[in-house]
Amino acid sequence: MTINYPLDQKHVVRVKPSILLSDLFQLAVDQKNLDHRRYELRHPTQPGRILDVTAPLSHYNITEVTVAEKQQTPPRELPICAVLRLLALPGRPHYVLHRRLSIHLFRASDFARNRKAVGTSNLLET
Repeated sequence: MTINYPLDQKHVVRVKPSILLSDLFQLAVDQKNLDHRRYELRHPTQPGRILDVTAPLSHYNITEVTVAEKQQTPPRELPICAVLRLLALPGRPHYVLHRRLSIHLFRASDFARNRKAVGTSNLLET
């Protein structure tokens, strides 16, 4: 079993296919003195796929795993009060990053200036 670590480091260990991935993960983070709260096990050929640590190694039928930092996921939705606060900030357009979508929120003055060009009704007074 090969364990891939960040910065192209590798470690080879002998384990039984029946070992739980939680035990393998504990072994991997202890080997490199990593914080187990900051890392997770991922599939070696599908980096976006997080492995279920409650399953045995034989469940995935793989001979290597990757220890990677947990990615912080953005919130799925933004409350309207947060959008209004962003719009109220002076000076520049604001970007809200969403999982697979980037939404450009214009300042009120930008919207008012461009509303005739895009044919919108008079929704916003400047």
